[in-house]
Amino acid sequence: MAITKWIFHPHVFGLLFFLLSLSIFFVVLLYKTLKKLSYQLALTQLENAEQIFKQNQEFQTILDSSPVLILYKDIEDKIIKVNKSFTKFFGKSKNDIENKFCFDIFPQYAKKWQEDDKEIIASGSAKRNIIEKFELPNGTRILQTDKWPVKDEKGKVIGIIYISADITEKKKISESIKNERQKLRILFDNVFDAIFLETLNGDIIDCNIAAEKLLGYTRDEILRLKTENFVPPEVAEILPQIVNTIKSGREFSGESLNITKKGEKIPVEVSVKLVKIGDEEFAFTVIRNISQKKAFEQALIESEKKYRELAENSHDFIMTIDENGKILYINEFAAKQFAKNSTDIIGHNLKDVFQDETSEVFLKNISEVFKTKQSIYVRNQAKFPYKKLWLGTWFIPNKDETQQNVKNVLCISRDITDLKIAEDILKESEEVYRTVISNLPDAVLICQNDRIVFANDYSMQKYGYLLEDMIEQNILNFVDVQYKEKMKEFIKTIESGKQAREYEIEILKKDGAKVPVLIKGTKINYLGQDANLIMLMDITEKKKAEEKIVQLNQFLIEEKEKERKASIAKSNFIANMSHEFRTPIAAIISAIDLLCESKLDDKQKRFAESIKYASENLLSLINSILDLSKIESGEIDLYVKKFSLRALVQSTTKMLEYYAREKHNLISLQIDDFVEDIIATDPLRLKEILVNIIGNAIKLTDNGEIEIKVEYFQNRKNVLLFSVKDTGIGIEQKQKEKIFENFTSGNENFSYEHKFSGSGLGLSISKQLIELLGGTIWLDSDVGKGTTFYFTIKIRDLSEVDEFFDEDTSAIYGKESINLNFPRKIKVLLVEDSETLRFLFNEYFISEENIELDCAEDGEKAIELFKKNDYDIVLMDLKIPKINGFEATKLIRQIEKQNNKHTPVIAISAFGMSEEISKALESGCDEHLTKPIKKKDLLRIISKFANI
Repeated sequence: MAITKWIFHPHVFGLLFFLLSLSIFFVVLLYKTLKKLSYQLALTQLENAEQIFKQNQEFQTILDSSPVLILYKDIEDKIIKVNKSFTKFFGKSKNDIENKFCFDIFPQYAKKWQEDDKEIIASGSAKRNIIEKFELPNGTRILQTDKWPVKDEKGKVIGIIYISADITEKKKISESIKNERQKLRILFDNVFDAIFLETLNGDIIDCNIAAEKLLGYTRDEILRLKTENFVPPEVAEILPQIVNTIKSGREFSGESLNITKKGEKIPVEVSVKLVKIGDEEFAFTVIRNISQKKAFEQALIESEKKYRELAENSHDFIMTIDENGKILYINEFAAKQFAKNSTDIIGHNLKDVFQDETSEVFLKNISEVFKTKQSIYVRNQAKFPYKKLWLGTWFIPNKDETQQNVKNVLCISRDITDLKIAEDILKESEEVYRTVISNLPDAVLICQNDRIVFANDYSMQKYGYLLEDMIEQNILNFVDVQYKEKMKEFIKTIESGKQAREYEIEILKKDGAKVPVLIKGTKINYLGQDANLIMLMDITEKKKAEEKIVQLNQFLIEEKEKERKASIAKSNFIANMSHEFRTPIAAIISAIDLLCESKLDDKQKRFAESIKYASENLLSLINSILDLSKIESGEIDLYVKKFSLRALVQSTTKMLEYYAREKHNLISLQIDDFVEDIIATDPLRLKEILVNIIGNAIKLTDNGEIEIKVEYFQNRKNVLLFSVKDTGIGIEQKQKEKIFENFTSGNENFSYEHKFSGSGLGLSISKQLIELLGGTIWLDSDVGKGTTFYFTIKIRDLSEVDEFFDEDTSAIYGKESINLNFPRKIKVLLVEDSETLRFLFNEYFISEENIELDCAEDGEKAIELFKKNDYDIVLMDLKIPKINGFEATKLIRQIEKQNNKHTPVIAISAFGMSEEISKALESGCDEHLTKPIKKKDLLRIISKFANI
């Protein structure tokens, strides 16, 4: 203990610092002076070295006044000069040493010195911090030496300077301190809580392993920082107040936040005391991570039911009190301390319950909680009918649903009388390790041969034992039977000197109750004998929290499953409804296409185009609803293909030019020359996004311009940036916030998509499709000036994609149109339950002389016709009566196995959901078409598959 005090003494630190500074000064000055002299020595071949030194009386005075040992010799191992400190250390005179060879004066050290000299001469560099022992008449002494080369003006080494410091006493002190601290370090580093020893100005002198784990820094990193580096600015501001508190003799306890190396904020309980080591005062700080406690407190506030269950089963004093001191709730345990029932106390004021100034303490802190909306921890002594107790009380704000206002205050008080008594006793102890152990909120036991020889107060308080109940008892007597073997294994590992992993076991209280604990231990020396230090942390609350987490996780899993099933049901419903809508709409659009091919006057043609336009809008709305449903249920798939970016964007823009001209708008397109033309992503989804966003710009603009740009985003070649700028009406700020929500583009009272004939789904679907493509969407807008929509998408590496996307229009890739003049008779079987569509398909083929069409209204009829006829291609609606299209296709494939022939089967459906397409292909279909089907598309597919 005396050595520990000495090493921290300011005079010792000052002396060491002075010697170090002085040594550095002399080294620098000596090196510069000798370097200058070395040039002179080189010129006279060292014969006149001694004369030069004598002439330089100033240099001689400097050498002899230095407290460090200085020796200068030439490269022939001849000692040229030493100072008084050197001669005094070795007990020789200058005449005994100077102008003599090392082997003659120091034969036992000369060989080692000569080896060092050779290295220095060869490398031209110094050797530093060489530790050497010398056996002298006055005992063993230790020197720390730096050896420096002296060079002439050409850089050649002509001599070597030895500069040494006697560190014998420092070494002895270091060894003593090392041994003394080793005992304390074992205790220090096996504590569960983080512990810091700090100066009063915030410099950290020491910390334990738990501190490293808490903050995420290494010990060396922590010791280079200050307390203020680990706390938020608002806490750093009150650090001087905490110092003043502990300097006044009081302990500081409270709740705070620590900032980890990763920047995470951890809620902690902090206890700070003033301790003296020698004449120096230090702050002894114990910090406990209360993340679980905070979560528990939050759970209490959020759940009244859970709160009452925990409160009624707690052995803490729990009350809920309003701002005026009225008791709204008190648990039965607390009520019993007043010799009353809870019903006798609830509704009364604190002043009517407590018999002393405790009510004023409570009211003061309750007022502070209402003011600051923060939790407060306070200790005070309270008088009860039959006794006085010290209470440690947390005042916790119970906030309303907005989390802005405090409704009342939850007061959780714990009987800390025994702890208070223990702390008073601890204040009289000067032993640091006792201070550490006794301030721990965990059980600490020391065992020898499995017998308990020491137990801290918490061990007895927590488990209900007296000291005599535990001392000299086998530790296994306090362990639940099912954990005894695990405890034996734990003790065996400690005794072997190995690091034992932490175990969870159960300890028996005196009343037989079981307490779950986490055990940790290490081997130590206790009173001169081997012993095991064992620490036990109560993890009751942790276990409760884990159980609640398991229950919550199970609840969330069940809710997620319900949500998934509901989403699937919704998707199926929408898909089925989509089919019912799309089939008649497809018939209308197909009929109008045929009608437009006939001879109509201008008025009739306008009527037909109006019907077609309205039908296509309705079909677009149904498609949007179906897309949205698939996105929300996670059933939408991306089909990544290679394609020409310029061709796709140009064709999309050209398609929308008609609508732009109707509103007297000009469309311009600019694709950066640096952007690669062939890219890989989902081309149809990209086109859908462009149609939605460009179409949106057209709706919002009259007599204006729409400017479309494509470039790389921030020069990243795997991310494209699209922008669509219009000169339309613009969007107000409040509308921007909901612009991408379903069926809306602003607040609930206004939707510019509705106002401008939109479904309200286009931007919502576009946003979600963009996110599926790995991008984001945002906008800039000025009311009355226009709007710019920006979105990014990620593009795939071309080497990862094989399939090339080809649009219907041959102009996109410069391909020739498909020749639809069939050279022979093509026999087609159409399976379709809609009489209207059968009629329209028949009309499609009337003008085609080489196409013969048979129709079947259900699956049974289709199989019957297939068996009797030899068809070149089958057009199979998937939703047909009796035998559906999937099963009918399977039967066709079975029939074909007998005659070794393959007939192309083209699946037709009102909606093209990915799972439906996959199922159709698995059933044996060769291709899939979605209604409505245009005549040219139908003829093209026949040409492709009919083996013409």
